[in-house]
Amino acid sequence: MKQQLPSTFNHYYKFCRKPSDKNKTRLDCTNSTGSYIPLESKRATKPVKATKRYEPTNVGDLVIYLGLPDNHIKAHNKRQADRSITIKAENLTSVYLQHNFEDGSWIAYGDVKGTSDAIIMLYNITEVNGYIQEGSYIEMFIACGKADECRAICNLFADGEIDEEIEWLRQNSKPFNPDDEKPEC
Repeated sequence: MKQQLPSTFNHYYKFCRKPSDKNKTRLDCTNSTGSYIPLESKRATKPVKATKRYEPTNVGDLVIYLGLPDNHIKAHNKRQADRSITIKAENLTSVYLQHNFEDGSWIAYGDVKGTSDAIIMLYNITEVNGYIQEGSYIEMFIACGKADECRAICNLFADGEIDEEIEWLRQNSKPFNPDDEKPEC
């Protein structure tokens, strides 16, 4: 019997810190379902050569940057973001940490700018002096049309009620480029 796509989430992306990366906040997509247009449309369309300060970017790469939220964003005092994610110099989402696990990882949430889509994240980032450390990663689970349900979905995640859906997405994702060696994360 063929298993169908889960009902809570529609798309999956995993971003990891490459061991050789010179940029302190860069994370590269290593696995995805490759099906979410707002992210797929941000893949690199031309190569960028490596410099002394930066890693190269190849055609098709999908790169995000994790940073502190901008101070100019007006948000209610009770909803101040912990981090922000940018992609191609545009804000993708603010990151709100919700639930901490014993291993130091978090369940976090945000919404995709300009959409009503929720992003629920397994956020496993270690930073030292502002530098994201090797082995750090963010897994993004995207729930189309569910931006108003972020906290409720995070609670389901924390309680293990959607573990089967999460595992299904992981198993059905594909490496960005199977010929490339993926970082361990």
